[in-house]
Parts: sequence; structure tokens; C-alpha cells
Amino acid sequence: MRTLENCKISTFILGIIMMVVLLCCSKPVQAAQQPGESDYIYTIENGKAEILLYKGSGGEVTIPGTLGGAPVIRIGDWAFNSWNKLSLTSITIPQGVVSIGDSAFSGCSRLTSVSIPQGVTSIGNWAFNGCSKLTSINIPRGVTNIGKCTFRDCISLTDINIPQGVTSIDDLAFYDCQSLINITIPNSVTNIGNSAFSGCSRLIGINIPQEVTTIGEYAFRNCNNLVSIRFNSAITKITGEVFPSIIKIIGYAPSTAKDYAIEYRNIFEPIISQTGK
Repeated sequence: MRTLENCKISTFILGIIMMVVLLCCSKPVQAAQQPGESDYIYTIENGKAEILLYKGSGGEVTIPGTLGGAPVIRIGDWAFNSWNKLSLTSITIPQGVVSIGDSAFSGCSRLTSVSIPQGVTSIGNWAFNGCSKLTSINIPRGVTNIGKCTFRDCISLTDINIPQGVTSIDDLAFYDCQSLINITIPNSVTNIGNSAFSGCSRLIGINIPQEVTTIGEYAFRNCNNLVSIRFNSAITKITGEVFPSIIKIIGYAPSTAKDYAIEYRNIFEPIISQTGK
């Protein structure tokens, strides 16, 4: 699938670039170090610290709230995706962090627990890609976008909270999250990207909010345990083949949902009382 291939290629190229920059060009901040600060390469700008690379021994890691006397506000791209990423088992992110960079924890395949505080507003593409033992995660209010491949291949993820305020679930965001059973899409979401939930084979039912205007191609492909999906708008744009043909589509008549059901031979059940489009 072209979208998945592009995602993997982009991740590989970005990883090489970031590791070269960090290992060859970055220098630790020169400051009187507190206990544990030697585990991090970081930079300070305008009195705020960003973690560039974690190089500690792993295990249960509590990220310090300050480094070099400056508050930590960002976990940088690829910061924990380093040579010792397989040793990480849990991560506690301190209050004050507002941004988690691209691929920050990608490939941390033994990570079982992540604590993200209120105040985080940005979680990057591929941030938790391949965290195959991660079972649950709470996304704080303030995050507005679930990026490309953010939770891809989190095959043990059973529970995730998508808060009100998220407007977009991007391509491959939850691709192949095989253990995900239930997920609530909040009313603030307007876009569900290509293959966003493809391979979530244990999902049972999905409610598409009225505000969703676009659902991308293959968004729910291979979700073979889906019983039904309900559309609360008559005009949601459905791009190409999106759902398994075995599921029942519930929607208004006439509607784009009904048109889709006819074209792809899904069972269609009309909503009796139309309250809006």
C-alpha cells in the first residue's frame, strides 16, 4: 500500500538524518548537572530545555522537569529512539512539557506504560510507532491532531482516549492496532485519514460523528470484527473502499453512506428520524 510504504521510507530517512545530527553535531549543555542529567543530551534556548537524546540505562524512566536549570518543554524528534530503546519499560513525562516530537518513542518495543501530562498540545508523527507492548495511553486535552503513524503497530493497545478538541486523525494513525476493541471518535473530529484504523481487527462498532467531513481510503480495511458503523451526517465524503463488505452501514437515506453501501454491497439500515446533516 503506497501510504504505508511512504510512511516507512520517511521514517527511515528521518531517523538517519536525526541520528547523524545528534551524534555528530549536538553538544551537551555545559552546566552544573543534577543527578540523572547525564542521561540526556539537551539544549537550552530562551531559558527552555529540549531533550535531544536519552542515553541512560532504561527501565522505568521519569524524565526530569528541569535540565541545566531550565524547564523541559519539549521531547525532541527521535529523542528516545536510540541504541538503548529496547531497555525502556515505562516513561513518565513531567508537567511543563508541551510537545513530543516525531518518532520520539518509535520502536520502544518493551515500553508498557507512558504517562503524558495535561499541557501537552502536540504529539508528532510516528511518536509511538512500534511500541508493541503499550496497552493503554491517555491523550490529554489540548492535543488537536493525531499525526501520521503515531500509534502504528501498537499491537497490544486495548484502550486509548481521544479527547474532545482533536480535529484530525491522520493517515495510518492506528494502523494494525490489533487489540483495540472500542474507540470513541469525538465530535470535534472532521477528518479520518487513509488507513487510519486499518488492521484494527478487534474493533466491534464505530460511530462517525456528524462533524466528520472526510474518511480516507482503506480507513477501516481489515477490521473484520466490525458489526456496524453509523454515520450521523448525510454528506460525509467516503473515499474509495473504506470498510469490509460484511459490516452493516447505518445512515440517512439519501446519503453518501447509502450510496457507498449500494456500490460496495454492504447491508444498509436507514436512520428513521433525521435530525441533521
